[in-house]
Amino acid sequence: MRYYFHLVGPRGEVIPDHEGTEVTDLADARAQVLEAVAEYRRGDTTDVRGWRLEVRQGPGSVAFTVALDGPLLGTGDGCDASVGDACGSG
Repeated sequence: MRYYFHLVGPRGEVIPDHEGTEVTDLADARAQVLEAVAEYRRGDTTDVRGWRLEVRQGPGSVAFTVALDGPLLGTGDGCDASVGDACGSG
């Protein structure tokens, strides 16, 4: 399945992901997002306060969001404290 990872700014501005990424399931999408955000944080000093990634499957509703300036606190069960409504689903 293909998921789209849109960047959304603090004032509602959107940088859309027009191509998307093929993943096996929602848990795989979540893992890829968390890995990408962690990698980005290790190398970039851009101010991302208030920015988030909205993850969607196609044009439908938001599957989950990850705050770029929030904690990435994995719980070991595939759920993450910075992930909105994805925790407990999948």
